[in-house]
Amino acid sequence: MLVVDGGSRDGTLEVLKRLQENEPHLRVVDNPRRITAAAMNRGIELSRGGLIAILGAHTLYPPDYLSTCMELLAEHPEADCVGGTIESTGRSEFAGPWPL
Repeated sequence: MLVVDGGSRDGTLEVLKRLQENEPHLRVVDNPRRITAAAMNRGIELSRGGLIAILGAHTLYPPDYLSTCMELLAEHPEADCVGGTIESTGRSEFAGPWPL
């Protein structure tokens, strides 16, 4: 898993560092430009897998979001992109440090 962070000041980096202690496959890279499109391009450039999931930080996803996307790709091999229902929360939802 690759996470591209644009200098978050909401505790994100601290949470990611704690997660890395138990998850060796989690890579965190910097997005010094702090532009979403630059972060996406950097993540795609550094990705190593055959599939890419782009997930926003200020969004709530159902627990089965990625598995559902994988099922949809399997059912529709002609598709280049799949997605599902998400809930955008906006910045106010994450005003403080993330709980773990």
